Amino acid sequence: SQYRDSIEEGFAINESKNNYENFDIIAQVYVTAGDDLQACRLAEKQRLALILGGYGARTKNFYVNTVSRYGYGKACDQIQDLFLKGQKEEAVQAIPDELIDDITLVGARDNIKKQLVRWEKAGIKRIAAWTNQTEALKILADLAGPEMQSRAALVVS
Repeated sequence: SQYRDSIEEGFAINESKNNYENFDIIAQVYVTAGDDLQACRLAEKQRLALILGGYGARTKNFYVNTVSRYGYGKACDQIQDLFLKGQKEEAVQAIPDELIDDITLVGARDNIKKQLVRWEKAGIKRIAAWTNQTEALKILADLAGPEMQSRAALVVS
């Protein structure tokens, strides 16, 4: 995980009984479900282009700084430049598929499952899903097990 060292340092300062393994990390994630992976990625690229290109100032953008730490600094610079020049479609196209796959959950059920497994290995124990798709919620509930299924049924009904 990107922040593991910082979290462990915080526990050490306070001589906490907690550690990275018993610390509950909840990731906020956008979710777009569907059989057409490229179409799902495109929906998230459109959202991300606005976030990286249009939020904050050119020199002080939390989202650009965060995504740059994930290894996408050059892409962030290009996306922000294009967006600020009014070339919004080009900004969308400049977003690498790998970035979308790293920070969102997209595609069919099996692809979302693979992404969730990778996140779990990184220490993410829960997600706060942002979606407007009832199908995405049903997929996440199914993958999460019976406890989550009963909660999701309340949301999608």
